[in-house]
Amino acid sequence: MKILKKLKKKLEKEESKILVDTSVLIDYFKKRRLEELGGEAISIITAVEFIRGISEHKQEQVLNIFKELFEIVYIDEEIIIPFSKIYRQLKKRGMLIDDADLYIACTAIIKNYPLWTKNKKHFERLKEFGLKIYDK
Repeated sequence: MKILKKLKKKLEKEESKILVDTSVLIDYFKKRRLEELGGEAISIITAVEFIRGISEHKQEQVLNIFKELFEIVYIDEEIIIPFSKIYRQLKKRGMLIDDADLYIACTAIIKNYPLWTKNKKHFERLKEFGLKIYDK
């Protein structure tokens, strides 16, 4: 019975992707362990934040690696209303975060993917809006 429960948990975990934040991506890239994140998802915002920080002659190569390893989640009209509602609530409370991080968080909320970030404290305020933070 325990084995079946463990297997079921493992399968459920495998079915749900994790949205990897820029902070985690940078960490794994520096340690040359990027392939360990393969099969997970990144926001287009994360890809832009990462690629803008590397030398120009490596950008195309890294983008191709990202395309192979990750589901790249694009921003579309589905994010407009949730982003706007959360932005207004945070602004009213004086708790705004920058737009790029809010786009990443809203992407995770909409896709129902836990967000894996090294900046947990920064994103904690978004849990009430449905953000799940992945804790390895």
